[in-house]
Amino acid sequence: MSKLYNPELVPKEEIKRTFVGRHKLVEEIVSTIENQPEGAGVQHLIIVAPRGMGKTTLLLMIRFAVEDGELSNTWQPVQFPEESYDIYELSDFWVKVAEYLANDTGDETLSAKITEIKIQFTKNEDLYEVAYALVKDWRRKNGKRTVLLIDNFDMILQQINSEQDAARLRKVLMNEDTVMLIGSAVTFFQEVRGYEHPLYNFFKIYNLEGFKDELIEEFLRVRAEEEGITDFDRILRENRPRIRTLAYFTDGNPRLVLMLFDVITNSKISDVEKALEKLLDEITPYLKSKIELLAPQPRKILDYIARMSFEKREGVTPGEISAQVRLAPNQTSAQLKRLANDGYIRAANVSGRSSFYVLSEPLIAIWYQMRFGRTAFQKRRWLIFVLKGLYELAELRDEQMRLQRAYQKALDAGETEKANDILRHKLYLAEAMPEFSGAKPHFEHFVSQSMVLKSGFLKEELKNPELLKRLSSEKLDELQTEGYLTEKQCTKAKAASAAYDSSKKEHDSNAEWLAGQKILEELTPATRAKQLQKVLEHYNRALELDPKNLSVLRARGYFFYSFGKYREAILDVDKEIEVLEELVNKQKRKELVNDLARAYMNKGSALDSLGRSNEAVIEYDKAIDIFDNTEKSHQSWEIPINRAKTMLNKSEVLIKLEKFSQVSELIQEAVESLEEIKHESLNSRIFRVILSAAEGADYSNIRKILQGEELEERFFPVLRAIDYLETGNEDLIEKLSPEVRGIVEEAVRALRHTSEVEEKPKLIKKTKAKNGKK
Repeated sequence: MSKLYNPELVPKEEIKRTFVGRHKLVEEIVSTIENQPEGAGVQHLIIVAPRGMGKTTLLLMIRFAVEDGELSNTWQPVQFPEESYDIYELSDFWVKVAEYLANDTGDETLSAKITEIKIQFTKNEDLYEVAYALVKDWRRKNGKRTVLLIDNFDMILQQINSEQDAARLRKVLMNEDTVMLIGSAVTFFQEVRGYEHPLYNFFKIYNLEGFKDELIEEFLRVRAEEEGITDFDRILRENRPRIRTLAYFTDGNPRLVLMLFDVITNSKISDVEKALEKLLDEITPYLKSKIELLAPQPRKILDYIARMSFEKREGVTPGEISAQVRLAPNQTSAQLKRLANDGYIRAANVSGRSSFYVLSEPLIAIWYQMRFGRTAFQKRRWLIFVLKGLYELAELRDEQMRLQRAYQKALDAGETEKANDILRHKLYLAEAMPEFSGAKPHFEHFVSQSMVLKSGFLKEELKNPELLKRLSSEKLDELQTEGYLTEKQCTKAKAASAAYDSSKKEHDSNAEWLAGQKILEELTPATRAKQLQKVLEHYNRALELDPKNLSVLRARGYFFYSFGKYREAILDVDKEIEVLEELVNKQKRKELVNDLARAYMNKGSALDSLGRSNEAVIEYDKAIDIFDNTEKSHQSWEIPINRAKTMLNKSEVLIKLEKFSQVSELIQEAVESLEEIKHESLNSRIFRVILSAAEGADYSNIRKILQGEELEERFFPVLRAIDYLETGNEDLIEKLSPEVRGIVEEAVRALRHTSEVEEKPKLIKKTKAKNGKK
């Protein structure tokens, strides 16, 4: 039998040598055993983790720690086998405790008594009491308590399936100190998490997490040392880029880590498909048993989430699940909560919207794709995903070249079957490579080669719409002529191909834009000029591919504006406005009105930077008009904020033009707009706009702006600061209440002329001293 699945068969010293990552947990649990009270109040534990996570090994390490230390004088460990299929009554449970205790200690007297009571007592109620009495009697004679180490304790409780027996077990465990129970389970099971059950909230729960990158390396290293692999550091060094992907695929599950690491280190890339299929076959019993543990309703929900995982590549909402599995929303929510608690799925909140539910284990999604994919492409997609994650691009390219040579050699030798097999591998390898993925010439070449070879798998591949849309009209016509496609299929494929060309252009444009953004994020002073030039080159290529790409127009316009190229920025904003106006007015994309208004606002800023203030005001007015006329159904929380920002931008321009009465009106309107949505993030901006009206030590312009009872009241700190600066009367500061004084002092700092900055610390120090402050 495999040691991978049966750690109890591994020698004790080997288990100790290869045990990693959980030493602190072992120490904590051993400390709990050591500090258990005499009498009632013993703390019992449950360790929860998926299969392969190391629960059995952990229980073995606890056993060794008790056997090999001072605890052996007061405690006797008794370990149950991983599967206890012979326990269906509480009497069975206590009989097994007594039997394992007798076997582990070599107590023949106890063995004889067990045989005797099994014959004498036939009723469950009688037998469990007598069997438990034997365990208590053993403790009295030997001066030791028993620590029970029970694998799959959840399965035992499910087999017993008796509320009465569960209550009896709780009574013994809670009120007596003969035994301590440390169990393991694959999930946080119903018998201990359901408040209506006798064992609810009775155990302390430990959840085992998967290994992270560093622990995976340590784990693999100690396993390699145990197996005598002398050059493992080299193997690890060569494969280190894959460790993170390995952790992702396996969720840090030690058993799966070993299995998958063996695949990626001992298989050629072209052999990975078979090796991974073998791996997935091996874990099928584990995944099937995990799914089959579920009741019909949650199993149906999990099945739907898993299928959507590889069809949509994203999670699904409770509403969608409810509709598809035909359950009431409240039933669906309850089942989703249970599945999440049990570790099958996890919830992800996206932008404050309803939760999206996804599988918690990537391998379940991959397994579903392999077993339930309807087309060859669906069944293969998991493999493409794995290849992308595990292998560097250079390795994939080298393998593609090797396959091409092998294909040509097989073709020249007339080995058609072998050439077909290599051709199939070339296809899925190409789908994992960015330069081939989506490239029409490459897929047309594959189809042409398949037609020459009369490949049996070509018809199956042509069921894949992802392949068909990457073929030209000419190639699709050829396939129809040769009988691979019907006329209807050909027409549909041509429409998909045209749409693909359009979306590919947009995709490639976005890729260039994102490449530019990435360079901006990673700017270094040493090569700043060259890097900025590269950013601009990416933006230019993106707009060559798609001149109407709004994201790129906006990004390039901002790029120009940031580096003082305002005329170039205006050209891009004008193009952005043109595209947006077409979308809003002709295509009725009303949700884009906010973007259109912001574009006018940006144009106003660029014109103002060029000194064209009157033109800037016109653009700001256009933006404000759009905000004011936006239908309520298309308004978002951003609109009042952007409207206020535009008003403040316009105010700054009007201050330059000395139109202070208009500024006063705009400030008042901006304040009211922000008050409606209780938004305060622009308060400092309003403050700066008002202060910008001061020229030198002449603050009269600010007084002109802050006319009217409401503005005078709201901006009292600014006006008081001006009064102080104009009169030098420190009493104006001294008599202020504490909550206002700090704001006024801040306004003084901002307004004070540069030549007076040195005097301010004296004022603050003096006024604080009068108040007895430090």
